[in-house]
Amino acid sequence: MNSLAGVYRAQGRYAEAELLYKRSLAIREKALGPDHPDVGTSLSNLAGVYRSLNRYGEAEPLYKRSLAIREKTLGPEHADVGTTLNNLGGLYQNQGRYREAEPLYKRALAIREKALGPDHPDVGWSLSSLAGLYRARARYGEAEPLYARALSIHDRALGPDHPDVGKSLNNMALLHVSQGRYADAEPLYKRSLAIREKALGPDHPDAASPLNNLAWLYQVQGRFSEAEPLYKRALAIREKAFGLDHADIGTALGNLADLYRAQGRYSEAEPLYKRSLSPMRHGATSDGLLVALLPMMSFRAAANATCWPPSIHHARICNGTEHLLSCRHTRLIGYCQSVSMACSMDDHQEQSTCA
Repeated sequence: MNSLAGVYRAQGRYAEAELLYKRSLAIREKALGPDHPDVGTSLSNLAGVYRSLNRYGEAEPLYKRSLAIREKTLGPEHADVGTTLNNLGGLYQNQGRYREAEPLYKRALAIREKALGPDHPDVGWSLSSLAGLYRARARYGEAEPLYARALSIHDRALGPDHPDVGKSLNNMALLHVSQGRYADAEPLYKRSLAIREKALGPDHPDAASPLNNLAWLYQVQGRFSEAEPLYKRALAIREKAFGLDHADIGTALGNLADLYRAQGRYSEAEPLYKRSLSPMRHGATSDGLLVALLPMMSFRAAANATCWPPSIHHARICNGTEHLLSCRHTRLIGYCQSVSMACSMDDHQEQSTCA
């Protein structure tokens, strides 16, 4: 049952995976007791599905319970404890809780290196996780050697055409983009996309990330005609995989709208922005809705050739961006980096930063 659920999850069929993981958890709790290591595994698997669906409030207690079970039954230095620590750190990073994530990533890395050896693929993922945190905090000098080591580990251990190598390439490309090294990033995005399409199929959700990121790279260089079909394809993949109300659909719609706005195609941009603002995607909190409105405010100002004065709402949202946005919702960071937002027609359009 867990194996089939894992297949569904890898295919992006999260609703089917959730049902099987829930059933597996119930069976294991009844048969083995609430503190058995296999129950910890089921909890972690279900939490992973919730994390993929941006249901972070449901994922966190499951990860924490899994961690407690594994530390108690397996010992604090077991590799499975490292896995749960890394997953919980990733959940915190998704929520912008960077200070809580970093010590978990570091502990997970130390446990995995000791338990599995320095060249194990799971060590590579711990390195990538910590590097991603450093990149999100603009600590590029610390991130690059970690990404490079992770890519080397995955390439040697898994082979050059494995999907995990594609993820490592995408991560390294994201770092280069953050540093303004666009020429270095482009071939990495292209290789990542080719690997994922070959290994997973052209419609797998994991193919959408390099498509979106490559499109953004073209957009920031003014290569609009090359960016548009990639954004559209990424949107189509995500709609097919996740349905119309998933948060990633809002991100994909906003990215395409940003492209149209950058070209002055305001009549095409506005309906996409409106679709991206669905409360089901951005949450019911007032802060979440205010964050979601930022690109629309920028669009309105640009369309009217006027400049929005900085407001207390802009400042509050931008100063708290790390607490409000996950890695799947970071395309607004570029707006916040320029408080004058709509005063510039070529302000930064944020890409999806998830691997």
